[in-house]
Amino acid sequence: MATYPYGTAPTYVYQLVQALRSNFPAQLSSETLKKLGIAPRNECATLSIIRNLGFIDDTGRRTAQAAALFQMTSESAFQAGLAAHLMSHYRDLFEIRGEHAWSLPTSDLATYFAQADGTSAKVSRLQARTFQVLAETAGRLSGDAPRNNTEPYTPPPGEPAPVPANEALTLTRTGGVHVHIHITLPADANPCAQQELLQNIRETLIDPLL
Repeated sequence: MATYPYGTAPTYVYQLVQALRSNFPAQLSSETLKKLGIAPRNECATLSIIRNLGFIDDTGRRTAQAAALFQMTSESAFQAGLAAHLMSHYRDLFEIRGEHAWSLPTSDLATYFAQADGTSAKVSRLQARTFQVLAETAGRLSGDAPRNNTEPYTPPPGEPAPVPANEALTLTRTGGVHVHIHITLPADANPCAQQELLQNIRETLIDPLL
């Protein structure tokens, strides 16, 4: 599983952060996001970013760190607090690149994440986009991260698209290699847990073969 956060539509994180600044419920779930109208069909991926950043725990409960940060009503204070949190979360990136890390182009960020996290070209690009959206949310990037563009990531030709939680994984490679993985999960299984399981399988078993 990737160490650094990402989602197929990371710009939804900006919308969620703004909503949480108005009111951060004690418990956050995909159902909460549906009621807020945020990240349609991308609720679990968006929550995974918030969880990775340490704002909610594995059960979706708000952390003390999040409570302290999101109670800041001043825009400048909140952005400064979020920026400090991101610099800690992405400590290695900032140790290597310094303050310049905030404005690195997508290609340079993707290269860093691919090398530091061992992620595929697809995932490292999504990690780069996620970082850029977070940087803009923290007031450290202006105009470069498309925070209002919530179109999901579209893979280039030849790259497999993200897999919905209730579908099987299929890999076809040039040369006739065909792999099909079918997973049966309980009907009452947590939908976000399903998506994370399939995402983990994709990252560890399929992406390295492409």
